[in-house]
Amino acid sequence: GLNNSVVFAETEPEPKEETNVPVPEGYTRYEAEDAELYDCIAKGKVEDSPADYGHYSGLGFVGSIDNDDATLVFTVTVGEAGSYPMNVSYAIGKGFGNAGLKIYVNDVYFQTWAFKQKNGWGEFVATTPLNSVINLSSGVNKIKLQHGYNYVEVDYIEIGPRAGADID
Repeated sequence: GLNNSVVFAETEPEPKEETNVPVPEGYTRYEAEDAELYDCIAKGKVEDSPADYGHYSGLGFVGSIDNDDATLVFTVTVGEAGSYPMNVSYAIGKGFGNAGLKIYVNDVYFQTWAFKQKNGWGEFVATTPLNSVINLSSGVNKIKLQHGYNYVEVDYIEIGPRAGADID
C-alpha cells in the first residue's frame, strides 16, 4: 500500500539532483565544480565531496580556496573580443570579513575583485553575486580566479552579453 512506498522512498538514497537557480537572460553559467581546480576542493553532491552544506547551483561549489596558489580556471568561448559582464556567485562565513580573488584572463592579471561578507558558508543562493566587467578575446578564453586575500567559496561564474552588442 501507500505506507510501503513512503518507507521505500525514505530508505532509497537521494538522487544527485542539480539545484536549479535561474540564469539571468542573455547570460551563460559556468559551474565552479566543473572548472579546472588547483589546490581547492569541489564540495556538495560531486563525487568524492568532503562536505555538503548550504544552498548552491548545480551539483556543488568550490571551497578551500585558502592558499596563494589556489585557483579555479574556467574555459569561456565568445564570438567577439570586447567587454563582458561577469557575475561571480560566492559565499563567505560569518565573522570572516571580506575577501578577494585575483582575476586573470589568458594568464594575464586583470584585477582583484572584492567580495563582501554576507550570510555564511555555502549560502550562495541568499548572496547576490558580485557583478563586474571583464575583457575577453574572441574565441577560447581561460578565466582564472585565484586566492587573493581572506576566504571565499565560489558557486559559479556567468558571462553576459558583450557591451554594445545588440540584444534581440
